[in-house]
Amino acid sequence: MRPQPPRKKKRGFFGGCLLVFVILLSLIGAGTVVFAISVGSLAKSAPDAIYRATTKPQRDVNQSYVQVGDRKQKIVIIPVHGIIQNGAGGRYAAPSEMLIDFLKEAREQKVGAVILDLNTPGGEMTATDEVYHELLKLREAGIPTVSCMRSVCASGGYYLAAGTDHIIANRLTFTGSIGVIMGGINYGKLLERWDIKPEVYKSGELKDFMNMSRERSEREAAMVQGMIDEAFLEFAQVVADGRGELEVAAILEGPIGDAGVFSGTRALELKLVDELGYLEDAIDKAAELAGFDDPSVVRYGSMPGLLDSLLGAKAAPPSLQQLIAPAHAAIKPGQLYFLCPIGLLK
Repeated sequence: MRPQPPRKKKRGFFGGCLLVFVILLSLIGAGTVVFAISVGSLAKSAPDAIYRATTKPQRDVNQSYVQVGDRKQKIVIIPVHGIIQNGAGGRYAAPSEMLIDFLKEAREQKVGAVILDLNTPGGEMTATDEVYHELLKLREAGIPTVSCMRSVCASGGYYLAAGTDHIIANRLTFTGSIGVIMGGINYGKLLERWDIKPEVYKSGELKDFMNMSRERSEREAAMVQGMIDEAFLEFAQVVADGRGELEVAAILEGPIGDAGVFSGTRALELKLVDELGYLEDAIDKAAELAGFDDPSVVRYGSMPGLLDSLLGAKAAPPSLQQLIAPAHAAIKPGQLYFLCPIGLLK
């Protein structure tokens, strides 16, 4: 009788977990190598580029030098890319907390000037206003601020730009859309078709004023419109305070008052921007306002995660389509927005 071969031991639960753990360690190591190689390649391709990260425990701010000059003559570029939102935000979002941290960092470092690199259709009203509030602190501290508009800088994006000392737009920039929007869907007829009857118990007549299962009453519609008109008046005041040349009345009425979207060239004619140009022009203007002749220009950004390092998710700024397309989905019922949901020139 032939001897039986020894049985192979089955991997238990512990062995499987160990194998997964080893694979994860390998991936992390690979990500670290990829990230190190990418930074090394950048240094070889651009000798003047320097990569440095701050280690302050309260903030996670990455600083990369765009151009190197006198380290005492520091100008900071703060990117505002994507929909301005409260919280962490998504891939194409500009979280208000992050932007506020960037502005605080620049103010505490007492930099010479700050440039807002704006590529945004706007966003949540309160999130935008909180960033604007922090932006005003820079001006109070005597730090000049310049806006550089890219593909789109509309609604809440323009709200922020209005809080800076000087606005530069590309001639093809989509800007304007100065207004307020609140969205919702009335699906009452759909519920009737399927014989679904919602039950709502409330303490007051207006408690469910944004109930999407029924039509708005005249009183409800008037209340919502009143909220929007009040927010729009504040928006117009922010623009008037920032621009100086425009009165509130001129902003509330057309062509600006109907929330139209304009090209950079048309915005210049309407005195919504100061000049047409590019990022290098914004840097020159910031240096002029700061009184610098050889500035060191630094770009702020968040520290890249492992997945970003592996996939290069943050390597390129979002495209116009990526900025505009999610705008419809971003509108939550019952919430006010400074947001341009479409990208049509007017």
